[in-house]
Amino acid sequence: MKRMIISCGTICYKQFSLQRAIAGISKAGFKYVELLSIPKFGEHVKPEESSEAEINRIRKLLEDYGLTPISVSGHIQLLVRNPDDTRVALDALKGRIELASKLGAKYVNTGAWTLDKSTFYDSVGEIADFCKRRNITLGLEVGEPGLTATGAGLMELLKPVKAGNIGINYDTGNIRCLTGIDPEKDLPNALDRIVHMHIKDQRGGKGMEQFPALGHGEVDFRRVFDIVRANDFEGPFCLEIEDHAENDIRRDDDVRESYIFLKRFLDST
Repeated sequence: MKRMIISCGTICYKQFSLQRAIAGISKAGFKYVELLSIPKFGEHVKPEESSEAEINRIRKLLEDYGLTPISVSGHIQLLVRNPDDTRVALDALKGRIELASKLGAKYVNTGAWTLDKSTFYDSVGEIADFCKRRNITLGLEVGEPGLTATGAGLMELLKPVKAGNIGINYDTGNIRCLTGIDPEKDLPNALDRIVHMHIKDQRGGKGMEQFPALGHGEVDFRRVFDIVRANDFEGPFCLEIEDHAENDIRRDDDVRESYIFLKRFLDST
């Protein structure tokens, strides 16, 4: 592998402020960051708060801590049945794509949570064009309910989609939680379209929303990274920890420990 992009999501500090998240991520050793912007879940950055002054404030905050924004976690329910809801979802996603572009990020990750293919195919060309004009790559996340539950399922969904800026964000923890399938068994199905990865541990298997610091769960990262190495994927590899943090100091410890784990792991593959 060449130089790999290792980042950390501010989702790790979901219950804390953006500044606290940035401080902890920088102190742990990361140079890249994914910014959280998921409605009704967690929003460290918001499209509706993206005035020039606010964008400059966020940029300066990141610069002061030596961090480069690489992606935005902007999960929107993209596959919906009601045409009115589809328009709302598309506009919300476009807002996050625009926000990422203003901040200088290169990727936006989102979900697609239903079984309705038609609205996806009706909308994907519009989204691909919107992303292209802003130099953004969109990652549909594996491990979300519906058509994107597995890498194999997502590859099937993306077969007719020729746009190179629409790909897969592979989440190593979500797939175990949603389906009970270990990522190393499904990951090879998705290699041709992976553009971004969420490196997340998980314990308990199907139905257990337990996502601890790396090395404290059951994901076989040795096999995961053997697979991506064989495919010459260089990242971004973005850390996510979603277990509740007792306090900000404890979360700093989790993030630092995970950075060491991830760096050592990638360096040794």
